[in-house]
Amino acid sequence: MNSLYSSILLMCIAWNRISEQQDEKEPPIINFRVVPDHPDDPEPDQFDPPSKSKEGYWNVLTTGAENLGLLFAGKSEFIWIVDIRIMDRDQESWSTGNLLTYHYVLTTCRAITGLGKHRKTEESRAVGTENIVISDIKISYCTQYLWEAYQRKEENQVRHDISGSRTATALMANVRCDPNTFLNDLGIIYLSQGISPYSPLIGYMPLPLNLETVEWTVADFNQMESKRWVCHVASYGRKYRNFGFTNILQMTLDFKVKYRVYYVEWNKCRSYFDTICPRMDPACGRLYSEDDLLKILCFRPRAKIGAICDHDRGAPLVCEGRVFGMVVRGVPYQYCHDLTPFPAVVVSIENVQEYFESLISFENTDREARSGSKEVIFLFSTLLVVIICSRFFT
Repeated sequence: MNSLYSSILLMCIAWNRISEQQDEKEPPIINFRVVPDHPDDPEPDQFDPPSKSKEGYWNVLTTGAENLGLLFAGKSEFIWIVDIRIMDRDQESWSTGNLLTYHYVLTTCRAITGLGKHRKTEESRAVGTENIVISDIKISYCTQYLWEAYQRKEENQVRHDISGSRTATALMANVRCDPNTFLNDLGIIYLSQGISPYSPLIGYMPLPLNLETVEWTVADFNQMESKRWVCHVASYGRKYRNFGFTNILQMTLDFKVKYRVYYVEWNKCRSYFDTICPRMDPACGRLYSEDDLLKILCFRPRAKIGAICDHDRGAPLVCEGRVFGMVVRGVPYQYCHDLTPFPAVVVSIENVQEYFESLISFENTDREARSGSKEVIFLFSTLLVVIICSRFFT
């Protein structure tokens, strides 16, 4: 027993000696304050994209591009966004929308007019080699994954409370929409069947209304970083060009995604227009007034991965839980590279407010609306209710 005790004691002494020797080799602990390289920026504001003509970049999958995990949005985030597409057509004709009310979806005028090119009348008008009817336009919603509860062509399997698809019965573009400007790039889709809210997973677009003054809130994004505002652009995962046909690596396809974005001054944003805008795009070449630039904004992701492209048009700019704008222009697919996040052009909520108020006051209606279209008349009344109720229940 004594020998066992002595052996254990010797082992403890030897271990302590070894530990002391190891401790002597370790550097002493120094208490100091770590100062980040960019103290005012959560992520560095440095962006020098490769040349548009650089071969072996835009269409090549490079190391790290597949690390898309941080782009996924949660189930209860951005619960009003919908996916708008014509099935079996190129994704560049698709867009994102915002569920306004039970039957109405807000998106861009450019998306509406693009979809309108594929609709046919009672007499059946051919488009290309196909006959496309307005019912081919699918408006889908979900909590995280678009096809989570059903097959995309089997609507009888839809879980109507948290996911599903609808068709469109009317496309209503803003009559003030003009291809020569980013302003008024707004439009509304009327759904064949309404989408009911299912809190906290499905809901309607939250308007930025000040409950104390009962007025629309206008944000000064020059104070974004000093006020530590957190802003995202919410959309659905699409194909990036640099992934080519390797869809298996692009894990965000058809999932709800979010891009953390930061405000970019207009002059700096314009320096990228030669890439963001297709050649001869009149909206990009226009000189905007100071008043116009209060309603046209620019935002860019700064994360190493994730880019907002033109197929994300209609995606909402969300700051502190409220929608403050909508994407109207992103970089075209040719330069849609998830490691190269170009700025996106956004129309502010002020422009959306003007559109809503013009609809309600009948100043922005077409002949069909004036003749008593029940869809449009019902839209005016529901928008009025949404604006009034949002002041008290958001």
